[in-house]
Amino acid sequence: MEGNDFSPNTNEEFNQVLKLVQNLSPVSRLRLRDYLNSEHLIQEITISEEQKSIVRDRIAKYEQSPGSYLSWDEIETRLKPGK
Repeated sequence: MEGNDFSPNTNEEFNQVLKLVQNLSPVSRLRLRDYLNSEHLIQEITISEEQKSIVRDRIAKYEQSPGSYLSWDEIETRLKPGK
């Protein structure tokens, strides 16, 4: 999965990865944590001022009318087939 890609399998894929991580030894979990927090991954993330502005605008709109928005759990429930 890249950047902002979303697929219906995202949650399932995450759960599969989570199970794999849970089965790692404590040492392997620490190595994975260190890798994920490593400098080379952090440096690849760049958030433009335009993106920051969009987020700030969305937060302001939410704060003005929080009842108008759905939680992620509500969105996932509505996206499930048969709902």
